[in-house]
Amino acid sequence: DPSYTGPDPSRIEKVTLELVVANDYRVEIASDRQLDVRGEMVFLPGARASGNVKDGSNQRVLVFDYGLPTANQIAGFTFELNDLAGFEGYAELNINHQFRQYPNPRLNQHRAASSTADAWVANLSRKAYPYFLFGEAFSMSPGYTTAMQVVSETGDIDYTAELQRYEFVEDNDDQDRRPDWKRKGWGQGDEEIFPGWDENNDFISDFNQNDNEISPNRVPDYEEPFMRFHSDRPEFLYGVDMNHNQWIDRFENDEEADYPYRRDRKGYNVYGGVFVVPDVRLTVGQERVRQIADDRRERATYLQLSADVDRVGWGRLRLFQDVRKVRDTIRDDLLQWLQPPNNRGDLFPVRDVLPAQNTWINSTWIGLERTTPAGLQLVNKLKWLLYHQRDGERELALRGAREQGSFFGVINKAEYRMSVGKLILRPGWKSEFRRETPVVAREPKRRELSELLILLSRYPIFRHSFLELGAEYLIFSQLRDPRPPGAEDSFKEIVGALQLTNLSDYMGYRLTTIVGLQVTHRDFEVEPTQTHTRGFMTVYAGVER
Repeated sequence: DPSYTGPDPSRIEKVTLELVVANDYRVEIASDRQLDVRGEMVFLPGARASGNVKDGSNQRVLVFDYGLPTANQIAGFTFELNDLAGFEGYAELNINHQFRQYPNPRLNQHRAASSTADAWVANLSRKAYPYFLFGEAFSMSPGYTTAMQVVSETGDIDYTAELQRYEFVEDNDDQDRRPDWKRKGWGQGDEEIFPGWDENNDFISDFNQNDNEISPNRVPDYEEPFMRFHSDRPEFLYGVDMNHNQWIDRFENDEEADYPYRRDRKGYNVYGGVFVVPDVRLTVGQERVRQIADDRRERATYLQLSADVDRVGWGRLRLFQDVRKVRDTIRDDLLQWLQPPNNRGDLFPVRDVLPAQNTWINSTWIGLERTTPAGLQLVNKLKWLLYHQRDGERELALRGAREQGSFFGVINKAEYRMSVGKLILRPGWKSEFRRETPVVAREPKRRELSELLILLSRYPIFRHSFLELGAEYLIFSQLRDPRPPGAEDSFKEIVGALQLTNLSDYMGYRLTTIVGLQVTHRDFEVEPTQTHTRGFMTVYAGVER
């Protein structure tokens, strides 16, 4: 530039910027040395205000040195306490130094500038049966990072390429052998992530067990004939939702590194309780969290009751009860595994609609499993989830929320196994009722009832071959009039299936060959009747033990 009158660019060692800032400021910096693969400038964060100040009380002169990221360092220590007068404790402090230098390749020595961010956590617990106590406090700076952008094979840096980012801490929410994201050294990533939905550890969703790459299955097990009897919808799962985003915590997936807590959070959680009897636990707790870089907070006071009682002759009774008063305006978005109609399942962004900004929340789950002396197996489940908003009509209208959002569902099953000579018969009955009122007012309500009768039979015809026949009769009742968008009309369905299975050995392999035919006849109340016929043949080869 002929009009340039500044110092010789080849001799510049440092560039210092001074800005007068106030309120909720955020400073990002770009230059012609911070580029993406298309040669466009990329803005990188420089500084950010704490909280959401609006009155100018935090006015200051912000001074910092410009530079490109050159190094990232984590230094810290941990402290553990084991059985000291019955107390257990853990504390960890990490200091993150992010170094940068002014990009002048003509210099032999450069001046380094740095910024720091800290992360710490501490917890203390004590158990003195029947009592227990636990407390934790934490702080995760919004600028804390365990990632570093590295050069490509050509020596260039693309500041927007996640694949060229090296991570000290992986993102592996499903805790399998593969990190979830695509990063330097692991470009494959993990495209099937469903934490808590793979209890048998076969790397396949528990709600779509007969899906694989060779033969994709686009119908979830809870809707597929002969699979739906034993598979229940994920809406009937239960657990703790501490961040109040309508997803049970142990099933959550995100795109963040697996830190103990999310970044940009500071707070504490304290709870204590008592074992009323060995199988029944009562807990009372309080949680306080605030977002460091924004004026958002989470306050919750909760009472939990859990029980798992197994008695001979009575069966197994499980109870989970959670009642809490919540004020939560912190957004916790997720990336969840969902299976829309005619889809194998995929990861979809799930936005936190902030359903508990001033809310009473009740979560009740009851399960009873019993086998009678005659061999009749009974399974009963009930789930009731209620969001009762404490704000007025005007506030709810501005947020687009209903005064009450709820989910109420009941599942009842009965199954019996009998033998008539070599013939094995397994009749069953399943009833599923679901009533749902979303918190978001624009989402439709649902009210449905399904009644399913099933009969399975198995008869050996050779030493290693057997014939299986099955029949299902399903009555689905749509109890909302008019029908909600995307919901099914009422219908009656009959499904019949015939399957021949043969087991054989071949050169050290155990071969399982399945050949069958399935016919489905569905009679709608409104639409024309549908009949589907499906034939299938599958061969499984496994190594003999």
